[in-house]
Formats: sequence, C-alpha cells, structure tokens
Amino acid sequence: MYKIKGIYHNGRKGPRMEPVTDAKYDGLAGCRILWDISELKQFKSTTFKIIDDFFGSWRWYTSEVLQLTKRDEKIYELETASTIYVLEELDGD
Repeated sequence: MYKIKGIYHNGRKGPRMEPVTDAKYDGLAGCRILWDISELKQFKSTTFKIIDDFFGSWRWYTSEVLQLTKRDEKIYELETASTIYVLEELDGD
C-alpha cells in the first residue's frame, strides 16, 4: 500500500515540480492506494486502486510511465507523460 504525498507538473504543462491544480486531481493527494509496482512498464499506463474515496474504492489510470525513481527507503517519484506522483510506501502492506 502507498500514500500519494503529492502530484506535480513534469514540466510539460507547468513548471517542473509545481503542484498540479487541475480539478481532475482534486482529492488524490493524501489518498492511500493499492499499486502493484512489479507490473510497472515504461511507456505504458499504470493503475492505482484508490481506497480512501468517500464513495468507495475506484481506479486511477496514469498517462504513460517515463520513469520511477526511489528517493529514499519509502519514497518514490513516478514520472508519467503528464505528471509526477510522489508516493510513500506504507508499513505492513
């Protein structure tokens, strides 16, 4: 299980690492997700199962993955064609 710590521009539509303010991302930062990192493939979309939504769980499909960077023991940066997701791996899951 992971937590979305932040969602940022990758430089394509706004300054790199500036927080995304597009309404379609509202509520995603701070959510816990189920994500199978082992199925990640470069240049393919990946899917998060959001488990903190008021209406129950739902799926979020990213744009094509460019790279995954492990920043420290539990923090990852997932860069897609349109966005950078900062994810924290949660203990015990």
